[in-house]
Amino acid sequence: MHAIVPALTLPRTLEGDGHGGFSPEAMSRRIKVLFVVSHPMATPAISVHADLMRYLNRERVEVHAVYPRIAARPPYDSSGGSSLAVLPQSPDVRLRPLEFGPVGGGPKPQLLARTAGSALPAFLDMARLIRFIGREKIDIIHCEEGTRNAGYADLLSRVTRAKSVVHFHLGWGDWMSRASLLAIRRAEAIIAVSSWTGRQIHEDGVPAQRIFPVFNGIEVRHWDPAAVDGTAIRREFGLGPQDPLIVQVAQLVAWKRQHLVIEALPRVLERYPTARVMLVGREEAARHGGSDTYTVSLKRQVAAAGLERSVIFTGWRNDVREILAAADVFTLPSVGEPFGLAFLEAMAMGKPVVAVRAGGTPEVIDDGKAGLLGAPDDADQLAAHLLALIDEPQRRRRLGEYGRQRVLECFTAQRMADDVESVYRFVAARQAQRNG
Repeated sequence: MHAIVPALTLPRTLEGDGHGGFSPEAMSRRIKVLFVVSHPMATPAISVHADLMRYLNRERVEVHAVYPRIAARPPYDSSGGSSLAVLPQSPDVRLRPLEFGPVGGGPKPQLLARTAGSALPAFLDMARLIRFIGREKIDIIHCEEGTRNAGYADLLSRVTRAKSVVHFHLGWGDWMSRASLLAIRRAEAIIAVSSWTGRQIHEDGVPAQRIFPVFNGIEVRHWDPAAVDGTAIRREFGLGPQDPLIVQVAQLVAWKRQHLVIEALPRVLERYPTARVMLVGREEAARHGGSDTYTVSLKRQVAAAGLERSVIFTGWRNDVREILAAADVFTLPSVGEPFGLAFLEAMAMGKPVVAVRAGGTPEVIDDGKAGLLGAPDDADQLAAHLLALIDEPQRRRRLGEYGRQRVLECFTAQRMADDVESVYRFVAARQAQRNG
């Protein structure tokens, strides 16, 4: 079990005798869980929940999920990034489509029209879902922290016997709506992806006994450096075998700090003129009103510094494993990173990480062992750490091997699922005590 802050504790995991400290009576009842997936596009959080659906023990947990109807319609159905495509397509995960209403912004008249058109279907679907929860005796409604997820889960928990468990993947902040805050504060339990995230929630007034830090995990078998070749990626982008390649995989948004990597690059090029930085990730959506997006500002920064040949914008890619296989160093100097699934993927692929001592990052990256951590927003230190690893191939290899072993030992999807089941059982046992 991973280390967490003393004030925020997780029930013992289901290890050893399989009971993890729970009574035989508590373990004998099969818990029924309904996951709420409201966004039509796949996100890292949805991928985490999909892995939970796969790895929760079917003898102890029955899994249901609702997903947005539009995820099965154009353009989402053929995008490759549909949330429905990410969810397990197996008989032991019972999927139900649901009308959640419109997604995204747009001109206000169009948004109002879409909302009005979906109101009746959404109401009817919600009524059917309430009957389903009662009929199937669902115990837990597992959701993300946003309004469309936590708000739905809160409403359902008010009108059924099921209890809401909010899985908090982001940092606590001003982005949260009143409805989201209310739903989170009324949740029976909150799963935080790091102790840093859990502390933020607790400091804003949520009792510590309802907050449970559970580190994310990945399906390690999908991230095996021995089974992936990055040669084709280097060929595609015109890199030779000896050209240093620095990779960052993250959506292009300001808090991920791609601009800091670009700022650090000239120092790297002074010693390694053929080095490249590859920025992999979706671009930020265009803003209404004509203001520049973060992606536009990044490309302007690259042009102003004359780095067009050294910085590669790939956009969204479905071959991240191959890109990581081609990389020498992975970097993600984001500030306020709650956890960083991309860290796990890079570590599992045996790549050393350059990041910062901020957010939940130090809980994932052992400084000096799996990578190098510096001060936030320090481009000079970032450049120095990148150069230190490019300079020493053996050190890169050593850090990469340690990072992969750390993922195998601490960050598997199975460990994550067992910890989450512990939270479910804690909630169920607490409810049983109340019912007396």
